[in-house]
Amino acid sequence: MQALNVARFIALIGMLYGMLAIIRPSGYLPFYTEWLSNFGNGPAQAMFLILLGLQFGLGRLRARPSLMQAMILAVIGLILMLLFPASILFTLGLALAFAVLVREKAAPYTLWIAIVIVLGWVLIAVYVDHRAGWDMNGNYIFSSPSGVLRSVLFNGFYPIIPWASFLLIGMWLATRNLTSSALPRRLFVGGVLGALLVKALSGMAATPKLGLGELVALTPLPPNPFFVTYATAFAFALIGAILWVTPRFGTAAAFLSVPGEMPFTLYILMTGLVIIIGAMSDLLPPALGPGMLTIQISAALLLFAHIWIRIMPAGPLEGLLAKFR
Repeated sequence: MQALNVARFIALIGMLYGMLAIIRPSGYLPFYTEWLSNFGNGPAQAMFLILLGLQFGLGRLRARPSLMQAMILAVIGLILMLLFPASILFTLGLALAFAVLVREKAAPYTLWIAIVIVLGWVLIAVYVDHRAGWDMNGNYIFSSPSGVLRSVLFNGFYPIIPWASFLLIGMWLATRNLTSSALPRRLFVGGVLGALLVKALSGMAATPKLGLGELVALTPLPPNPFFVTYATAFAFALIGAILWVTPRFGTAAAFLSVPGEMPFTLYILMTGLVIIIGAMSDLLPPALGPGMLTIQISAALLLFAHIWIRIMPAGPLEGLLAKFR
């Protein structure tokens, strides 16, 4: 579906802003920055995983994912994570491997498994300190094998528990009647109402009297159930809006959908650019903040995608993955 490719490109833009905000948190703040900041700080990453799960469930990926494809993504993601710890590709690869197993062994229970994963984070948080491994500057210290395992499973930037649940939610969404003209409206209205409700409940639960604090915050660190629910609702609302709007803007939608055909390739490219920008951050003008950089890099990625797709039928990484069906 063209609309899903557009949605995937928008999710990539949100993730790009989120990474740039980590390395260049200051700078000129244009009007769109607050929205991008909220979107890039969790919901964009959740939306990317939900869309991958949706495409997986629909069987519309260039090749239905296999464990080998998932492992290739995980290995590339591990390399990226060593260079830039806030990369999500490693988690995505492991989550995709888990999703392949769920599809083969427990497909009817996909949504229930997602819920169990989310609640599982709460159970682990009772016994394991979710702050363990982080220093005062917000850097994760991989000091031991147990620290690496804890980061991957529970309290890193994007731990499998609960981030794998987003991909499973997308697989569940694929079982809904996507051809219904009412679905975009239901996703949008339900997502907006859900996000507002969770935000209100989070605000009430975060009062000093209850003392729950970050355990009910709507931020991905730590990825508590309030955040997962909020990010899912946010993603549903945006996906619904895109599904509704895209058919009404055929030419523009076709133009913006091309980057969505090679999401993994573009993610690697933009992560590499973020690493380079971080290394030369002191040389850039102070006014060049994450918002303007996001616009410039997104335009470059859009241009690259259009040039590449005229030469080859798929992105470089997508073409490689297609060989491992």
